[in-house]
Amino acid sequence: SALVKCWSRDTREDKAKDLVFEAKSPDMLKWLCDTLNHDSSALEVAANECFKHSSDEKDTKAIVDYIQMHGVPVSVLGNKALELALTVDSFAHKDEAKRI
Repeated sequence: SALVKCWSRDTREDKAKDLVFEAKSPDMLKWLCDTLNHDSSALEVAANECFKHSSDEKDTKAIVDYIQMHGVPVSVLGNKALELALTVDSFAHKDEAKRI
């Protein structure tokens, strides 16, 4: 895909911020991360973007489950993402998120 070509040719450290966009649903989050071989920076940017557009509990839970499965550290989540993640019962890092 064109995204994979751009990703592999871009040598910048912070390329995820420019190349990862439109992660407006859990399905798009999964697609982006699968396409980019679960690159940690892409996953972090896509997760935060996805949380910005999360509109219901089902989506929020799907995002939380996905990022926990792939080891996204709580420290890289933005404020909105942390607030939403705290509403999910299965979120395993509630104490850490509250401290942040």
